[in-house]
Amino acid sequence: MRTISLKLPENLLARLEKESRARRTTKSSVVREWLTETTGRSVPFQSWAGRATLKLRVPRPPAQYTLVQGSKPVRTGVCCVQHFPFLGLLPPPKDGWSDITELYVARFGVPKAGTAIWIRTCQHIDGWTDVPKVARARVLAAAA
Repeated sequence: MRTISLKLPENLLARLEKESRARRTTKSSVVREWLTETTGRSVPFQSWAGRATLKLRVPRPPAQYTLVQGSKPVRTGVCCVQHFPFLGLLPPPKDGWSDITELYVARFGVPKAGTAIWIRTCQHIDGWTDVPKVARARVLAAAA
């Protein structure tokens, strides 16, 4: 895991310290959890019963519409993607996960093992679109 440094406003630092004390855990673990919750960036691409699935973690139901965009499969070494065609609206979550397999496969087909895919989501509320959240997943070979 890589380490980063950042400057926080006093009020945000106070919230972070209060939360870490309440949970009796490190500030780093609280930040990691906050980032995962707010970005919803868990994008496992797995093969179950011979069928590949692509799911997004949705910790709480979106306010209105969530737009899903995706890149075509790229080499795993690619660290920046700038073209994200629209795939569709985020399907309703089931048990905290939203299955976007059909949206992705309809546009790009099933990605090959050893490639990476990028997914970008953004909420669309009352005509306004928020800052996009980007996730990346590596497509692994099916277990033998």
